[in-house]
Order: sequence, then structure tokens, then C-alpha cells
Amino acid sequence: MKMKSDLALGSKVTMKEIADRLNLSKSTVSRAFTRPDLLDAKTVRRVLNSASRLKFSPNASARALSRGKTHLIAILSPTLNYIMGDFLTKILLGIQMELEKNDYSIVSCSYENSSGKGEGMFSKVLNRADVEGALIFAKSFSETQIEELASPPVPAVAVDIFSDAIPCVYSDNYQIGCTMAEHIVGMGHRRIACFMGPDDWDNSVERTRGVFARLKKHGIKVPQDWKGICRFPFAFTDSNEKMSSILSSCGPGSRPTAVIAANDEIGIGIYKAAAQHGLSVPGDISVIGCDNNFFCNYLTPPLTSIEQSSFDMGTKSALMLTGKLPAARLKCKHYVVARGSVRKLDAQL
Repeated sequence: MKMKSDLALGSKVTMKEIADRLNLSKSTVSRAFTRPDLLDAKTVRRVLNSASRLKFSPNASARALSRGKTHLIAILSPTLNYIMGDFLTKILLGIQMELEKNDYSIVSCSYENSSGKGEGMFSKVLNRADVEGALIFAKSFSETQIEELASPPVPAVAVDIFSDAIPCVYSDNYQIGCTMAEHIVGMGHRRIACFMGPDDWDNSVERTRGVFARLKKHGIKVPQDWKGICRFPFAFTDSNEKMSSILSSCGPGSRPTAVIAANDEIGIGIYKAAAQHGLSVPGDISVIGCDNNFFCNYLTPPLTSIEQSSFDMGTKSALMLTGKLPAARLKCKHYVVARGSVRKLDAQL
């Protein structure tokens, strides 16, 4: 059989061109890559040899779609700011490492929440023919929105938030708040300031609720001007300014002896305010943060924080989505990582 002339090296080769060269149908060439068991060995060798000479590589998505399996997972995140930070980096690393073990790839979609375009963008991603499943970082979606986003065509798992609508892997932020307050009270503190996260984010609201519920249980009332809401991405600046204001208005016998910071970035602002007023951590003010960011160990003194098992959260989210863990509502463990920023008081100063 006379072969057609070779294509110029470096030109973009298509499956149809290989089929024309070999006087085969395009479907036969496609089967050589996707279902070689349906062809005789000689035909498969001819196709693969020709493809090798021409440096042709079949499109992975098209090949996977023909098998009904693409191994492509979408990660949907409400804001770019939300996927920054050590806590969420560790979640994403856990997801990535687990998916890569099984040859899954990731497509990421994020948007600035204020744009109002997120749901439309997410729907487009979920309706892509090559997306098999989705992991939804549902920072600011309502339960109804999560349910709509996660309905067919693809299965989905919510990450870092509890959901009644779909399977989820999450931290119990109410209990995290309780743990933070219990640690500070257990170290003898009763004059406590609280700098919490934004009040339009469920995780932050639950953490705040846990802190104040546990303080109330111990009979501790936080003065209104010792409460602060720190909004991302300005948590450091907000906490620094609010704490400086408190320290400027309080004398040594009336200022807070401890601060509960909703996250570690807020804690940095407290450290700076203390230094600006000639005070030390923990000698004058004790501080506890949350998320156990890598920089906690590099502060002076190192910051006591809450570890939320974020890497494990990512791993289990991926395992659940790929069917290696049963679909469920799985709560991750948290615990105090005690360092040098909380001092034990023998009696209330």
C-alpha cells in the first residue's frame, strides 16, 4: 500500500491526518489510543508508529471523555483572598497530593465575591463536559446556593464548612471558639479582649459565638469597647488600631491581660500594639490565635494557636469526592498548639 507523503515536522498533526496517511477511518485511529483491544495488533502498531514518527499526542481530555473518565476535578473558591494563607494552602496541598496519587488533575475557579458573577462562572465550570467532580470552598454561599451549585451534573464535596445539602469536611468553629476561650480562662485570665473575624462569614460567626458562650459560662463579661471585628484582608491593621486604642485608654490595673484573636494575622496586630505601648507578650498581655500558620514559630515569643488539621481536611475531601471515603459530614479535629504567648496567672492582676 502506498503511503501518503510525510507531513512537515513541527506542523500540528491531527488524528484525521494520521487516518488519511494510513488510509484508515478516524474512528479506527481513535480506537488505537482509546480501545486497542477492539483492533488487531497490526493496525494498532501502524497507528502508534505513525503517531510516534509525527510526534502526535492524543488529547487527554478527548481520550478520557471517550472512556467516560476524565480525572479532572474542579475547585471552586469564592474569593482569591480566601485561598491565600497557610491554613488554606495546607488544605489545597492535601487535596492536590491525594488527587495526584490517582492521576487526577485540577481546574481552579475563583472570583471576587463583590462582583456578583461567581455563581454563573461556577455553573459554567461544573457543566464542562470534562469535569468529573467539584470541591467547593463555600465561604459565603447560602445553603440553597450550595445545593444548586452541587446538584447534577457532577458530585461535589463542601470544604471547610458544614453543609446539610451535600457531603462536607469541616472544622467545628463553635468548638474552636470554646477551646480558645477555655485555654485563656484556664491560664487564670479574666480581663479578656476579643478580636474576631467578619460577621458575614459563617465560620467566623460560629467561632465568635463559641468564644463568648464559653466566657459567659465562666461568668466573664467582655466590655463592649474590648470587642473588635477585623475584616480581611485588613485583619492585621484593624487589630493593631483597635488594640492600640484600648491600651491608650486603660491603665496597668485595668487593661486586658489576654486577647483572643480569631486568627493568627489578627494576633500579629496585637503583638505590634503591645510593642508600640512598651508592653510585652506574654509578660503584660497574653495572646492566642487560630490556624497555626507557619509564621507562628517565628514571632517573638512564638504564638500559641489552634491547629485545625487543615492538611487532613484537604486529604479527606479528596478521598470523599473520589469515593475512597463514604459520603458523609466529617468533622476534623482541632487542638491547642501551646507556645510562648500565653502566661499563666496565679491570681487576677
